[in-house]
Amino acid sequence: LSQSQPPMKSVGVSEKFALTKHCLDSLKKYPMAFSFYLNDNGTSKSVAQLSSDKWTKDGEKASKMKTPTKRIPNKSSVSTASLGSVRTPAKLISTEPLGSDLPTGWVKKCFERSSGNSKGHIDRYFYSPQNQIKFRSMKNVQTFVHILKEPCINGDETAALIVFKTRGHRF
Repeated sequence: LSQSQPPMKSVGVSEKFALTKHCLDSLKKYPMAFSFYLNDNGTSKSVAQLSSDKWTKDGEKASKMKTPTKRIPNKSSVSTASLGSVRTPAKLISTEPLGSDLPTGWVKKCFERSSGNSKGHIDRYFYSPQNQIKFRSMKNVQTFVHILKEPCINGDETAALIVFKTRGHRF
């Protein structure tokens, strides 16, 4: 297309929103749109239509592809030795609220391992107030709380969890 074309206009059917890293991730769920100029004798419109058709065709082809499935063996073909030992659940020792430097509702739970080589070891986990998201370290809790305070997140734990994972944090 030539440089003399007027700027393209986009027409949207949704409300306006701030374009942030978190919002860009959620945009992946929306359908693709192709734009065109109104005053170029239909050239850009035909290019946009071809692109749209290719996008649709590729999507239909991808949806028909078979995904590999795991083969589940019969119970009779599996020996009990190959199953390994069955893990016994850890015993809850204590539940206590977290300090005053965090929003209310955060809880710390301590568990004692009841089997294996590490029997007797104490594991501590931190749980979020709304969705009971489990964290292994206080550092990750503080990072998560910082994300919760961001304007785009506005205290929504589900959205904060997406951003937390997108930024490469682990549990």
